[in-house]
Amino acid sequence: MSTNVGGIELDTAVLDRITAGMRPGAAAIVEKYGSQITGQAANSAPVDTGALRNSITSESGMTGEMQYTVKDGVTYGIFQELGTHKMAAHPFLVPALEQWAQPFVNAFKELFR
Repeated sequence: MSTNVGGIELDTAVLDRITAGMRPGAAAIVEKYGSQITGQAANSAPVDTGALRNSITSESGMTGEMQYTVKDGVTYGIFQELGTHKMAAHPFLVPALEQWAQPFVNAFKELFR
C-alpha cells in the first residue's frame, strides 16, 4: 500500500508488515494487563453484600482497535468509586488501573524494542 504525504509517495508495505507482526504481542499485553486490572479492582472493591465485587467483569475487543473493558454491574458502583455529597469515595477501579499502568507501558516498550 502506498500513501501520498505532502506530494511524496510513501510505500507503507514495510510498516504494515512490522505492525502486523506486533499485533499478536500487543493483543496479549492488553489481555494480560486488562485481566490484572479486573482482578485488582474486584479485590479492592468495598464489600457489604459482595454484590459489587461479584459484578466486576471484563471483556476484550481485539477487532479493529484493541480495547479492554472493565466494568461493574451494579447501579451504585460509580458512587462507591467517586463518592457523593453524602458519602466518601471508596475507589477500587482507578487505583487498580494506576497500579498496573506502568507495567503495561513497560510491556509495550519491550514489544517495540
